[in-house]
Amino acid sequence: MRRPSKLVPPRIPICLSSRQAEAYATADDSHRLHRLRRNSYVALPKNAQPHAIARARHLAAAQLVHDGMALTHTFVRESAAILHGLRVWRTPRCVEVGVPPGSSGNPSGLARRHRTVIPESHLDAAAGLPVTTIDRTVLDIARFSHPGEALIPLDHFLSVATRAYLGERERTDTRATELKNHLLEMLGRLPPGSPGIRRARAVIEHASPWAESPWETRLRWILLLAGFTSVELQVEVRIGGQRYRSDLAIPIGRRPDGRTIWLHIEFDGRIKYGRGSADATSETMRRERERELSITGTRDRLVRFTADELTDHASVVAKIREQLADIALPPLRPVRSLAA
Repeated sequence: MRRPSKLVPPRIPICLSSRQAEAYATADDSHRLHRLRRNSYVALPKNAQPHAIARARHLAAAQLVHDGMALTHTFVRESAAILHGLRVWRTPRCVEVGVPPGSSGNPSGLARRHRTVIPESHLDAAAGLPVTTIDRTVLDIARFSHPGEALIPLDHFLSVATRAYLGERERTDTRATELKNHLLEMLGRLPPGSPGIRRARAVIEHASPWAESPWETRLRWILLLAGFTSVELQVEVRIGGQRYRSDLAIPIGRRPDGRTIWLHIEFDGRIKYGRGSADATSETMRRERERELSITGTRDRLVRFTADELTDHASVVAKIREQLADIALPPLRPVRSLAA
């Protein structure tokens, strides 16, 4: 695992008026126009992926909201996360914006307002727009978003803030614990009875700096809900002089020499196999097959999942249980606090 780069705020697409959009469409056939509202469009590449389109539309909408809002305002929650450059599971349909309590006025159709007090120490700027600081942002998401979605920006925050690096695993874990304690201290300063405290504690407790993609976080969340609380991320094993690393792994026993026997769990995403030339893809698949044969040639086991499979949580759990059918494991303890 390479050291993650620092977060880079995204570039906000330029909004076009209807007249500008018409002229643009005539001059450039490599882009497609996307309507944000009346007389407001963005031009994005025709080959842009759906998630990239949603993110770009959201950024452009945030700029429109900012330019048109006279009230003091700050972008919050997932909108702030996107502006900071954090990963999110899904892009909100409306821009999340915080305004002072008691504020009036007609809300924009592009925005969802949250009346809240944001201390000056929790204010920042990203991509030229006012946002909550990154720690306040992930804390708000942990409080108010679904735990399975809140883990994703929090994992990413820990990965970047710790400069997660497998060659310095102890240092990374120590720093991650410090950051999680900082978030818990912020949570503890909230007034008693504030919403989302229990949920946020659970999300913070189970966040990790070692997830390399939203899908790895999603898969870990499914396993935690099912009670596989011993699951670990980025587990390295050495076989025949070669070093291999799996996305996730569950310890399932011990060898006579005391080394752990693992069930390795891999997420096979489109990025791994679906980019580049046919020769490059074929070579990647060949290396993955060699790796799998090396791992399963020991007493370790390996199971793979695709994005489509992760939409059916029961099937994921059943596939894991099938791999462990002949192994006596401790009783599973589902992390119910991550369910909702």
